[in-house]
Amino acid sequence: MKSLVVLSLYSLLAAAAMVRAEHDALTVVQSEPARVTIEQQPAGRRLLRLPGIEFPLRIAPVCAPGLTIDSLSINIADTRRIFRSADFDDQPAIETTLYVPGRQIGPMAVAKFCIADAPADDRHSGVSVADAYTANVSLRCVSDTQQSVAYETLALQVILLCGVPGSSKADKDQDASSSMTRF
Repeated sequence: MKSLVVLSLYSLLAAAAMVRAEHDALTVVQSEPARVTIEQQPAGRRLLRLPGIEFPLRIAPVCAPGLTIDSLSINIADTRRIFRSADFDDQPAIETTLYVPGRQIGPMAVAKFCIADAPADDRHSGVSVADAYTANVSLRCVSDTQQSVAYETLALQVILLCGVPGSSKADKDQDASSSMTRF
């Protein structure tokens, strides 16, 4: 089963209705690019350790005729969020943000990005990385006599932004506590 990426909630629901007859269940998933600000790196460094990332997601699950949503789970790295059937009572789609801590995210190889000593023209203010990570979505549909589970995988895009020293909250916190010993 393929994931569909669409432009609006109405298109999302229309796409789900059209494909529903062909499949037991369908989970239409959409994600906006996650934006991450990276501090300037020393020259020669290729691997970037990313901080925690918030991934905005829109999910419109549809079960086959005669089945209703029992649960929907989303996994990115080791982070999981579970929605129950009651979460879909008022709305056919869920818009949520899944925060993944930096310790769950492997380093990313990006050459010549956000180098502190590079000339301003070579510094790059932003880089888009398509398919940086994946979200796995599982939809469980049930009736009194049967159940089905459908899986979807969505490639997640990350936009890396180069931070300017002294502009981030971490830099300001470090400046404010400069008399403290850091280990």
